[in-house]
Amino acid sequence: ARLVAVGEFAARMAHELRNPVSGISAALNNMEAELPDGDMKERAGLVAEETARVTRLLNGLLEQGRAAPEAPVAINMKALVGDVVRLFSYQLPQHIRIDWDAEDIECVAPRDTVRQVLINLLRNSSEAIGADTGVIRVLLDRDGDRFKLVVEDDGPGYPAEMLSRGIRPFQTGKVGGTGLGMSVIQRLVHSSGGDISLAASGAGGARTVVSIPCGG
Repeated sequence: ARLVAVGEFAARMAHELRNPVSGISAALNNMEAELPDGDMKERAGLVAEETARVTRLLNGLLEQGRAAPEAPVAINMKALVGDVVRLFSYQLPQHIRIDWDAEDIECVAPRDTVRQVLINLLRNSSEAIGADTGVIRVLLDRDGDRFKLVVEDDGPGYPAEMLSRGIRPFQTGKVGGTGLGMSVIQRLVHSSGGDISLAASGAGGARTVVSIPCGG
Protein backbone atom coordinates (compact mmCIF):
# COMPACT_ATOMS: atom_id res chain seq x y z
CA ALA A 1 0.00 0.00 0.00
CA ARG A 2 2.85 2.39 0.80
CA LEU A 3 4.46 1.70 -2.58
CA VAL A 4 1.15 2.30 -4.39
CA ALA A 5 0.74 5.61 -2.56
CA VAL A 6 4.28 6.62 -3.51
CA GLY A 7 3.54 5.77 -7.15
CA GLU A 8 0.34 7.83 -7.23
CA PHE A 9 2.09 10.77 -5.59
CA ALA A 10 4.96 10.53 -8.10
CA ALA A 11 2.53 10.63 -11.04
CA ARG A 12 0.79 13.72 -9.66
CA MET A 13 4.10 15.49 -9.05
CA ALA A 14 5.33 14.57 -12.53
CA HIS A 15 2.26 16.17 -14.06
CA GLU A 16 2.72 19.39 -12.08
CA LEU A 17 6.49 19.64 -12.64
CA ARG A 18 6.71 18.82 -16.33
CA ASN A 19 5.73 22.24 -17.71
CA PRO A 20 7.99 24.42 -15.52
CA VAL A 21 10.94 22.06 -16.06
CA SER A 22 10.41 22.24 -19.83
CA GLY A 23 10.44 26.04 -19.58
CA ILE A 24 13.69 25.99 -17.62
CA SER A 25 15.20 23.64 -20.20
CA ALA A 26 14.26 25.96 -23.07
CA ALA A 27 15.72 28.97 -21.23
CA LEU A 28 18.99 27.12 -20.62
CA ASN A 29 19.23 26.13 -24.28
CA ASN A 30 18.80 29.78 -25.26
CA MET A 31 21.41 30.82 -22.69
CA GLU A 32 23.87 28.23 -24.02
CA ALA A 33 23.39 29.53 -27.58
CA GLU A 34 24.00 33.13 -26.51
CA LEU A 35 27.06 32.57 -24.31
CA PRO A 36 30.58 32.81 -25.79
CA ASP A 37 32.67 29.64 -25.86
CA GLY A 38 34.19 28.82 -22.49
CA ASP A 39 33.50 27.34 -19.06
CA MET A 40 30.14 29.05 -18.57
CA LYS A 41 28.86 27.84 -21.93
CA GLU A 42 29.94 24.29 -21.03
CA ARG A 43 28.19 24.52 -17.66
CA ALA A 44 25.00 25.81 -19.26
CA GLY A 45 25.10 22.94 -21.76
CA LEU A 46 25.54 20.32 -19.05
CA VAL A 47 22.68 21.74 -17.00
CA ALA A 48 20.47 21.95 -20.10
CA GLU A 49 21.13 18.27 -20.81
CA GLU A 50 20.13 17.39 -17.25
CA THR A 51 16.89 19.37 -17.36
CA ALA A 52 16.02 17.68 -20.65
CA ARG A 53 16.65 14.34 -18.94
CA VAL A 54 14.38 15.39 -16.08
CA THR A 55 11.62 16.12 -18.61
CA ARG A 56 12.06 12.66 -20.10
CA LEU A 57 11.91 11.12 -16.62
CA LEU A 58 8.72 13.00 -15.81
CA ASN A 59 7.17 11.85 -19.08
CA GLY A 60 8.17 8.30 -18.19
CA LEU A 61 6.49 8.55 -14.79
CA LEU A 62 3.26 9.63 -16.44
CA GLU A 63 3.40 6.77 -18.92
CA GLN A 64 4.95 4.10 -16.70
CA GLY A 65 1.93 1.82 -17.01
CA ARG A 66 2.63 1.28 -20.70
CA ALA A 67 6.19 2.47 -21.11
CA ALA A 68 8.89 0.10 -22.40
CA PRO A 69 12.43 0.19 -20.98
CA GLU A 70 14.63 2.94 -22.39
CA ALA A 71 15.97 2.10 -25.84
CA PRO A 72 19.76 1.54 -25.90
CA VAL A 73 21.84 3.96 -27.96
CA ALA A 74 25.51 4.15 -28.95
CA ILE A 75 27.45 6.03 -26.28
CA ASN A 76 31.04 6.62 -25.27
CA MET A 77 31.10 5.59 -21.63
CA LYS A 78 34.20 7.61 -20.74
CA ALA A 79 32.59 10.79 -22.09
CA LEU A 80 29.34 10.05 -20.25
CA VAL A 81 31.09 9.48 -16.91
CA GLY A 82 33.22 12.59 -17.43
CA ASP A 83 30.16 14.76 -18.13
CA VAL A 84 28.31 13.49 -15.06
CA VAL A 85 31.35 13.92 -12.79
CA ARG A 86 31.95 17.49 -14.02
CA LEU A 87 28.29 18.39 -13.59
CA PHE A 88 28.09 16.92 -10.11
CA SER A 89 31.40 18.49 -9.04
CA TYR A 90 29.83 21.94 -9.37
CA GLN A 91 27.38 20.96 -6.60
CA LEU A 92 29.97 19.59 -4.18
CA PRO A 93 31.34 21.53 -1.20
CA GLN A 94 35.08 22.15 -1.25
CA HIS A 95 35.83 19.51 1.39
CA ILE A 96 34.62 16.68 -0.92
CA ARG A 97 36.30 15.80 -4.19
CA ILE A 98 35.73 13.19 -6.88
CA ASP A 99 38.58 11.10 -8.30
CA TRP A 100 37.65 9.19 -11.43
CA ASP A 101 39.21 6.94 -14.02
CA ALA A 102 37.36 5.47 -16.98
CA GLU A 103 38.31 3.13 -19.78
CA ASP A 104 37.50 4.46 -23.25
CA ILE A 105 34.55 2.16 -24.00
CA GLU A 106 31.99 2.36 -26.79
CA CYS A 107 28.69 0.75 -25.77
CA VAL A 108 25.11 0.41 -26.87
CA ALA A 109 23.25 1.00 -23.60
CA PRO A 110 20.38 3.06 -22.08
CA ARG A 111 22.12 6.43 -21.77
CA ASP A 112 19.72 8.29 -19.48
CA THR A 113 19.39 5.29 -17.19
CA VAL A 114 23.17 5.03 -16.76
CA ARG A 115 23.42 8.77 -16.10
CA GLN A 116 20.69 8.61 -13.49
CA VAL A 117 22.30 5.65 -11.73
CA LEU A 118 25.66 7.41 -11.53
CA ILE A 119 24.19 10.74 -10.39
CA ASN A 120 22.18 9.02 -7.66
CA LEU A 121 25.22 7.08 -6.45
CA LEU A 122 27.33 10.26 -6.36
CA ARG A 123 24.60 12.05 -4.42
CA ASN A 124 24.37 9.18 -1.93
CA SER A 125 28.13 9.27 -1.40
CA SER A 126 28.30 13.04 -0.93
CA GLU A 127 25.42 12.95 1.58
CA ALA A 128 27.09 10.07 3.43
CA ILE A 129 30.36 12.01 3.77
CA GLY A 130 28.42 15.04 4.96
CA ALA A 131 30.46 17.72 6.70
CA ASP A 132 33.60 15.57 6.87
CA THR A 133 36.49 15.81 4.42
CA GLY A 134 36.29 12.93 1.98
CA VAL A 135 36.81 11.52 -1.48
CA ILE A 136 34.41 9.82 -3.87
CA ARG A 137 36.10 7.45 -6.31
CA VAL A 138 34.53 6.44 -9.63
CA LEU A 139 36.00 3.66 -11.77
CA LEU A 140 34.74 2.37 -15.11
CA ASP A 141 36.10 -0.55 -17.09
CA ARG A 142 34.96 -3.31 -19.39
CA ASP A 143 34.16 -6.75 -18.01
CA GLY A 144 33.56 -9.14 -20.90
CA ASP A 145 30.33 -8.16 -22.63
CA ARG A 146 29.47 -5.69 -19.84
CA PHE A 147 30.79 -2.47 -18.42
CA LYS A 148 31.48 -2.25 -14.70
CA LEU A 149 30.93 0.98 -12.80
CA VAL A 150 32.33 1.24 -9.27
CA VAL A 151 31.57 4.09 -6.87
CA GLU A 152 33.34 4.23 -3.48
CA ASP A 153 33.38 6.85 -0.75
CA ASP A 154 34.89 7.71 2.64
CA GLY A 155 31.55 7.83 4.43
CA PRO A 156 30.30 5.50 7.19
CA GLY A 157 29.38 2.73 4.74
CA TYR A 158 26.20 0.78 4.20
CA PRO A 159 24.22 -0.47 7.22
CA ALA A 160 25.06 -4.04 8.19
CA GLU A 161 21.45 -5.08 7.56
CA MET A 162 21.58 -3.81 3.97
CA LEU A 163 24.85 -5.62 3.33
CA SER A 164 23.44 -8.89 4.69
CA ARG A 165 19.87 -8.74 3.36
CA GLY A 166 20.29 -6.67 0.21
CA ILE A 167 18.45 -3.58 -1.00
CA ARG A 168 14.85 -3.25 0.20
CA PRO A 169 12.35 -0.39 -0.03
CA PHE A 170 12.13 1.92 3.02
CA GLN A 171 15.37 0.53 4.48
CA THR A 172 17.83 3.30 5.28
CA GLY A 173 20.61 4.19 7.69
CA LYS A 174 20.35 7.90 6.87
CA VAL A 175 18.69 10.24 9.34
CA GLY A 176 15.57 11.59 7.64
CA GLY A 177 16.03 9.28 4.65
CA THR A 178 13.07 7.68 2.86
CA GLY A 179 14.78 4.37 2.13
CA LEU A 180 13.76 4.59 -1.53
CA GLY A 181 17.01 5.90 -3.10
CA MET A 182 18.82 2.58 -3.42
CA SER A 183 15.60 0.83 -4.48
CA VAL A 184 15.28 3.27 -7.37
CA ILE A 185 18.89 2.66 -8.38
CA GLN A 186 18.38 -1.11 -8.18
CA ARG A 187 15.24 -0.90 -10.34
CA LEU A 188 17.06 1.15 -12.97
CA VAL A 189 19.98 -1.28 -13.07
CA HIS A 190 17.72 -4.32 -13.31
CA SER A 191 15.62 -2.69 -16.05
CA SER A 192 18.83 -2.49 -18.09
CA GLY A 193 19.59 -6.18 -17.59
CA GLY A 194 22.30 -5.38 -15.08
CA ASP A 195 23.33 -6.30 -11.56
CA ILE A 196 24.23 -4.24 -8.49
CA SER A 197 26.22 -5.32 -5.43
CA LEU A 198 27.07 -3.54 -2.19
CA ALA A 199 30.17 -3.87 -0.02
CA ALA A 200 32.50 -1.93 2.24
CA SER A 201 35.27 0.07 0.58
CA GLY A 202 38.89 -0.27 1.59
CA ALA A 203 38.53 2.89 3.68
CA GLY A 204 35.44 1.51 5.43
CA GLY A 205 32.93 3.52 3.41
CA ALA A 206 30.41 2.34 0.85
CA ARG A 207 31.39 0.47 -2.31
CA THR A 208 28.77 -0.03 -5.02
CA VAL A 209 29.43 -2.10 -8.14
CA VAL A 210 27.06 -1.82 -11.09
CA SER A 211 27.40 -4.16 -14.07
CA ILE A 212 25.31 -3.53 -17.21
CA PRO A 213 25.42 -5.23 -20.65
CA CYS A 214 27.57 -3.30 -23.13
CA GLY A 215 26.17 -3.99 -26.58
CA GLY A 216 27.61 -2.92 -29.89
